[in-house]
Amino acid sequence: MKATWNGATLAESDDTVVVERNHYFPPDSIHRAYFSESDTHTTCPWKGEASYYNVTVNGTTNEDAAWYMTTLASRALTILHEWVQSQSLRKHCYAVADSMKHFAHLRGAVADLWEAVGLLHDMDYERYPNQEHSPSEGHPSVGVAWLRENGWSEEVCRAILSHADYSGVARETPLEKTLYAVDELSGFVIAVARVRPSKSINEVDIASVKKKMKDKAFARAVNREDIVRGATELEMPLDNVIAEVITALKSDAERLGLAGAL
Repeated sequence: MKATWNGATLAESDDTVVVERNHYFPPDSIHRAYFSESDTHTTCPWKGEASYYNVTVNGTTNEDAAWYMTTLASRALTILHEWVQSQSLRKHCYAVADSMKHFAHLRGAVADLWEAVGLLHDMDYERYPNQEHSPSEGHPSVGVAWLRENGWSEEVCRAILSHADYSGVARETPLEKTLYAVDELSGFVIAVARVRPSKSINEVDIASVKKKMKDKAFARAVNREDIVRGATELEMPLDNVIAEVITALKSDAERLGLAGAL
């Protein structure tokens, strides 16, 4: 994918992603002479009034083609905060995003995209919880409909739909299978950490998680079968999946409130 202006190559990369009808170029693919950065986004001179409509991507003029944001995850985080006010639900989404990013690195996948999916997967749950498990109304259908209307890719939308068994969307890709595998498990690991004496993720290990899985009275809202099925779909031993999720959450302990109270 190439973005040009008056014959000059402004950016070129095979890793561009279309989100909200804008082409996102990785920072290292944009010619350094053509952009300047701020804390939240990258502004390109070709977005200026004189040259705004002259940007082309692969030969097609598109006024939005030049826009570049630092990460997809940063946009996803903004959306999450717009849709979700509950701190506990936000932290759940942070945790799932941490796990998704970690597994993306393990698999050599696009970590930014996987993290964004983790942040967005429950974006509509607070407003439309869908306790009836309708395949076409409520969570996650409402959120996915909004994402589609705002130009998010089908890859993202399918992954979010597929994490709900009742959606009827089968999990096929590593992205989809990983989201399902880490969703319930991330929340469960957080619950285990919170009952440790120090309330620290650093006191959580595989054995403590598996012990609590056997205790049906503990975090009874978490479906243990989903956790086991998720590991099976990933074709990974459950112990390994648990270990990787713990590692992922340790990296973000402060934001998750799991750094420890002692």
